[in-house]
Amino acid sequence: FDALSLRAAARRAGVSEAAPYRHFADKAALLDAVVASARMALMDEIAAAMVPYRGEGRRALQSGMRALINFAIEQAGRYQLLASDPKLGEVADLFAFDAGSDEKGLLIFAQAHGLAMMMLTKTISDQQVISILAGD
Repeated sequence: FDALSLRAAARRAGVSEAAPYRHFADKAALLDAVVASARMALMDEIAAAMVPYRGEGRRALQSGMRALINFAIEQAGRYQLLASDPKLGEVADLFAFDAGSDEKGLLIFAQAHGLAMMMLTKTISDQQVISILAGD
């Protein structure tokens, strides 16, 4: 992040070097927008995965956990930005209904987030995660 400049971000995005300054006060504001967008994309993925199983408890939770982990793997850079997002805990709200309470929803989210981070850092294998999510 320290090495990033708004001009470099503009070049990478294929817009004029002045364009980001029309939308963002500084690179911190740009990063905030990127993180907010990533958080909403993650929440959309989880919600879409859980909707078909809403009210089925474990099945809905497993589907939501898989969606979170898939997002983390497929969009590793965005997910790693989210890891330091103070609002990341809002994702836990998606798990609360099928988990039975806000606290249990937070626990389920924490487990999925931990598994995703462990996969990204290669401290756990894909097979181990598949086994965990299958309940084996």
